[in-house]
Amino acid sequence: MSTLPTQETIFTNAANAADKAALALSDVRDWLRSDWSDSKPLTDEAADARAAVRARLESIKDEIRDLEHQLRGGATSLRNRR
Repeated sequence: MSTLPTQETIFTNAANAADKAALALSDVRDWLRSDWSDSKPLTDEAADARAAVRARLESIKDEIRDLEHQLRGGATSLRNRR
Protein backbone atom coordinates (compact mmCIF):
# COMPACT_ATOMS: atom_id res chain seq x y z
CA MET A 1 0.00 0.00 0.00
CA SER A 2 1.43 3.38 -0.98
CA THR A 3 1.29 6.45 1.16
CA LEU A 4 0.37 9.80 -0.32
CA PRO A 5 2.64 12.75 0.51
CA THR A 6 1.53 15.36 3.00
CA GLN A 7 0.41 18.79 1.84
CA GLU A 8 3.59 20.25 3.35
CA THR A 9 5.74 17.75 1.46
CA ILE A 10 4.03 18.65 -1.80
CA PHE A 11 4.68 22.37 -1.26
CA THR A 12 8.27 21.73 -0.19
CA ASN A 13 8.99 19.48 -3.15
CA ALA A 14 7.46 22.04 -5.53
CA ALA A 15 9.64 24.76 -3.97
CA ASN A 16 12.72 22.57 -4.38
CA ALA A 17 11.83 22.02 -8.04
CA ALA A 18 11.47 25.79 -8.51
CA ASP A 19 14.92 26.24 -6.94
CA LYS A 20 16.37 23.74 -9.43
CA ALA A 21 14.69 25.60 -12.29
CA ALA A 22 16.26 28.89 -11.17
CA LEU A 23 19.66 27.21 -10.93
CA ALA A 24 19.19 25.77 -14.41
CA LEU A 25 18.58 29.30 -15.72
CA SER A 26 21.88 30.32 -14.15
CA ASP A 27 23.47 27.53 -16.19
CA VAL A 28 21.81 28.92 -19.33
CA ARG A 29 23.23 32.36 -18.55
CA ASP A 30 26.70 30.93 -17.90
CA TRP A 31 26.68 28.94 -21.13
CA LEU A 32 25.72 32.02 -23.12
CA ARG A 33 28.65 33.89 -21.57
CA SER A 34 31.09 31.13 -22.51
CA ASP A 35 33.82 31.44 -25.10
CA TRP A 36 33.74 29.10 -28.08
CA SER A 37 36.57 27.36 -29.85
CA ASP A 38 35.84 28.25 -33.46
CA SER A 39 36.79 31.73 -34.60
CA LYS A 40 33.66 32.33 -36.66
CA PRO A 41 31.29 35.03 -35.43
CA LEU A 42 27.70 34.19 -34.59
CA THR A 43 25.17 34.37 -37.36
CA ASP A 44 22.76 37.28 -37.11
CA GLU A 45 19.98 34.89 -36.08
CA ALA A 46 22.11 33.29 -33.34
CA ALA A 47 23.25 36.70 -32.06
CA ASP A 48 19.63 37.90 -31.93
CA ALA A 49 18.57 34.73 -30.10
CA ARG A 50 21.37 35.11 -27.55
CA ALA A 51 20.51 38.77 -26.93
CA ALA A 52 16.81 38.01 -26.54
CA VAL A 53 17.47 35.18 -24.09
CA ARG A 54 19.92 37.26 -22.05
CA ALA A 55 17.35 40.06 -21.82
CA ARG A 56 14.67 37.70 -20.47
CA LEU A 57 16.71 35.41 -18.24
CA GLU A 58 16.85 37.53 -15.10
CA SER A 59 13.17 38.45 -15.12
CA ILE A 60 12.18 34.81 -15.61
CA LYS A 61 14.56 33.75 -12.86
CA ASP A 62 13.10 36.42 -10.54
CA GLU A 63 9.59 35.12 -11.22
CA ILE A 64 10.66 31.56 -10.44
CA ARG A 65 12.29 32.74 -7.19
CA ASP A 66 9.00 34.49 -6.30
CA LEU A 67 7.15 31.22 -6.93
CA GLU A 68 9.64 29.37 -4.76
CA HIS A 69 9.19 31.92 -1.95
CA GLN A 70 5.39 31.56 -2.14
CA LEU A 71 5.63 27.78 -2.06
CA ARG A 72 7.97 27.84 0.94
CA GLY A 73 5.58 30.21 2.68
CA GLY A 74 2.74 27.78 2.01
CA ALA A 75 4.79 24.90 3.40
CA THR A 76 5.63 26.91 6.52
CA SER A 77 1.95 27.76 6.98
CA LEU A 78 1.01 24.09 6.73
CA ARG A 79 3.76 23.10 9.18
CA ASN A 80 2.72 25.79 11.70
CA ARG A 81 -0.99 24.92 11.73
CA ARG A 82 -0.34 21.77 13.76
